[in-house]
Amino acid sequence: MKFGTIVPMIGATAGSDALDAVCEAAESHGLDSLWVVAHILLRHSIGAQYPYNLTGEWMLGTGQWWDAFSVLAYVAARTERVKLGTGVIVLPYRHPANTAKIVATIDQLSRGRVIFGLGVGWMEDEFHNLGL
Repeated sequence: MKFGTIVPMIGATAGSDALDAVCEAAESHGLDSLWVVAHILLRHSIGAQYPYNLTGEWMLGTGQWWDAFSVLAYVAARTERVKLGTGVIVLPYRHPANTAKIVATIDQLSRGRVIFGLGVGWMEDEFHNLGL
């Protein structure tokens, strides 16, 4: 069995000190992977039912939501062993060639530690916010 965790990159927990602490703990305690999640423009509430919990309520709350690839690069530089995962990157939000180049660069700089999750998205609100 392998264990990983999402890094502190959302809301009040986001910060370089928190990221450093999680990176250090993951490396020293044998965690297998660290993960980032990706959204670009979200509201604090959404019109759709959230499909990934039992209540269907959106759980963003308030605060920042840092860029997944920037955080992933930071985590790659702060670690040596753990795998570096992306939650599902919604490809229609981004240009495919640019996304591939970003992910391949982080993978090369991290010596092949990236696990890349890719999907088509589901949240109509975010597509609308991005003008797509």
